[in-house]
Amino acid sequence: MGQPNKLIKVVYRSLLKACDNGVKPEVFGEYGSAALLRYWKDNKTTFGGSNDQISFPSTRDQVRKIIRHEFREESFQKSIDKKRLRQDDPIAALRYVNELSYILFPPESDLSRAGIPIFDYSSSASFTGETLHFNFFEPRYLKLVQEAMAGNGWFILRAQQILDTDDKDDQLSGSILMKITEHSTMQRNVFVQCVAGPRVRVLQQEEVPIQDESVTAAPEEYVPPPMIRATHLIFHRDHEDPNALDLLKGIRAKCLDALLAVTPLKIVLSQGPPPLDPENFSFWVLRFLLEDTYAKHEWLTRQCSTSQRLLYALGLLNTNNLQQQ
Repeated sequence: MGQPNKLIKVVYRSLLKACDNGVKPEVFGEYGSAALLRYWKDNKTTFGGSNDQISFPSTRDQVRKIIRHEFREESFQKSIDKKRLRQDDPIAALRYVNELSYILFPPESDLSRAGIPIFDYSSSASFTGETLHFNFFEPRYLKLVQEAMAGNGWFILRAQQILDTDDKDDQLSGSILMKITEHSTMQRNVFVQCVAGPRVRVLQQEEVPIQDESVTAAPEEYVPPPMIRATHLIFHRDHEDPNALDLLKGIRAKCLDALLAVTPLKIVLSQGPPPLDPENFSFWVLRFLLEDTYAKHEWLTRQCSTSQRLLYALGLLNTNNLQQQ
């Protein structure tokens, strides 16, 4: 890294911490995509591939190598490299990475707070890392935004109004944490931009009565629908056989090769670096393949394994590849 100043050293170490020392490259987002391009260009080589074949990092050591490369270079063109981990304002890059890391990998303590409001809505779906926009105007959802912003910005987008109890092993609520990143108010409407975090299982909930001050009818004639608040929830992770990890990593590599065969590199990089974790990667790759809300709900509301999602994605990609030949 040469002799970078003290600030650059702090940023470098903080970025390594944010990505769990190379385990979670997806937290770099657009900065990570730009770093990958520069690494490929400057080294004239890729990870495990030939000089004319792009391949993505598959180990934490390879991710750390890319980060080191960003901080080793002493010269760059600011007008071209707008999304650089090391730049005149490295704090901006660190802030971006920390915020994305918090959304994608929130601390478990966030789930044990006073409760997280639920948005029951089956007309939209999101996989982890995707951005959605909503226009809230019902009193219960105005309350949802109020509660979310009073906390850490979290609410839950739920596809099915059911609890994820043990007796529903075949069906899930399709719940995912959503982090409000921007919001604005116009009259009685609240517009929000949010980014999807991890999947969760809602185990207990409560109804929160709503007082709608805009309604002039007598209380006995109109009772606004209550807001639903999750009071007990846990992160939802697949239960995979640890001995199958190498097999899952192999399918991940095949999915990336097949994806690059049918998708322009620019579009692939628009989603940030691919996760190393096979489960997280399975949803990352499905973002390129599934746009229909119903199709996304299918994978969010039913019990399935990482290997099932990966093999499904690989099958779609191989089919698309054959159709293009």
